[in-house]
Amino acid sequence: MKRMPLPKRKHPRLRNWDYNSGGAYFITICTHDKAPLFGQIQPPVVGAIHESPASLCRLSPWGKVVEQVLDTLPRRFPDIRLEKYVIMPNHLHLLLCLDPQVRALREAPLQNKRSRVSNVIGYLKMNVSKEIRNAHPGQAVWQRSFHDHIIRSEADYLRIWQYIDTNPIKWTDDCFYISDKSTPSR
Repeated sequence: MKRMPLPKRKHPRLRNWDYNSGGAYFITICTHDKAPLFGQIQPPVVGAIHESPASLCRLSPWGKVVEQVLDTLPRRFPDIRLEKYVIMPNHLHLLLCLDPQVRALREAPLQNKRSRVSNVIGYLKMNVSKEIRNAHPGQAVWQRSFHDHIIRSEADYLRIWQYIDTNPIKWTDDCFYISDKSTPSR
């Protein structure tokens, strides 16, 4: 039986872009097989005036682990600012800013070949996976790699800020949407 060739993977990073340079990045990280590990989206309460869109996602214990690790990022990486994030049932969005002044202070290139952005995402994924696997050995948590968008203008920044803000409200229209019937209880 002849094996079909595997499709060529598209390179996930923008070629010739220095991911160590300062700037703003919109990052999306998905769970393995888009499994709804991190919580459920609750419908907005009719008539609720002060309900924020982020409060619509009721985090599972695993979603709370993600939140705890996200909260440690600025201490672990003082050269970044986590401007905004939202944890969804099967993915998360981050608006991450890298300090342009820190580039010269970066460790020697031979010690670490990964970019600053990849180091931050690697730290996040590793620590979340470690916590979850302590309770559930062998549990697959993350999809390989991550999606990034380099923010190049204020209008782009504001559009992404709005997108993150409203992502829970638009959950059923989201390309990552899975029905609540498939949400496992954690």
